[in-house]
Amino acid sequence: MLEADPNDLLSLPPDDVPFEGVPEFLEPSLRDWIREALHDAVDTRYSREDSHRFAELLALRLRIAPRTASLGLTPHQTALVFVGRQELLRVSNAILRFAPEVNRRYRLAQRLAGLLQAAGSAYEVSGDLEPQLVQRLDPSVRDAVQRGQEEALPTAGEHLRLAWIAAYGLEPDANVAYAEAVRAVEAVACPLVVPNAGRPTLGSVLTALRGDLQAADPKWQLVIPDQDGSPAGVGALVGMLELLWHGHRSRHAGSASARSSTQEEAEAAYMLAATLVHWMSKGALSRRA
Repeated sequence: MLEADPNDLLSLPPDDVPFEGVPEFLEPSLRDWIREALHDAVDTRYSREDSHRFAELLALRLRIAPRTASLGLTPHQTALVFVGRQELLRVSNAILRFAPEVNRRYRLAQRLAGLLQAAGSAYEVSGDLEPQLVQRLDPSVRDAVQRGQEEALPTAGEHLRLAWIAAYGLEPDANVAYAEAVRAVEAVACPLVVPNAGRPTLGSVLTALRGDLQAADPKWQLVIPDQDGSPAGVGALVGMLELLWHGHRSRHAGSASARSSTQEEAEAAYMLAATLVHWMSKGALSRRA
């Protein structure tokens, strides 16, 4: 995650309680940032038209109607800068997501990160190449999450990133978060356990590992030892995979138990998936010699 200078004497104390939404003392700073960002998000050295067009497209995407021009701004820029106070984070997040140039987007993200941290916001800026606003977590949890995404196989890491944004972003989507969490595990488990399957899923992995539990000569083991000091069998891993697989109720459209995932389920699924991806990416599951 992007942060202000950790040596700053004005940094938040460790026991600070984050502010939800946009408190009054943060409002002027966010409006100033939005006004500057609408200009800085594009290269305006030769023409201001790109800046005006970006504001128009952003307002259309956010369904914000133009209003009477003010302070030298266009009607769409005015509408974005003077949107309702509780909509300011939504506008800020959209600017981060849709600013057309990566380098400019990163500079904008750094400036916004400092404002949110200094104000004690419940949100912070994610530190990847596509910065977005996400919930501010305990630094140790946050660092573990980021490290897990970076150390995972590329495809699994990308699905974990998408699940993280969907679970902890400004506008969370629990169904997307849970589905991406499952895909992240499939991305690393399927090539490892069922490499020759035609269209493998997490169900295919479970079938193979359940069969291994019943086999007289098991093929798979965990790096963690059992009570006898020998490499443990895959029973615990199967239980974790089953929990993630069966808990994905939004996958079973048309069944009696089908329903949308809850936010709590999505967050738990993400953390479980991150653990499973880390395990299988780092060799915690291996074939017996």
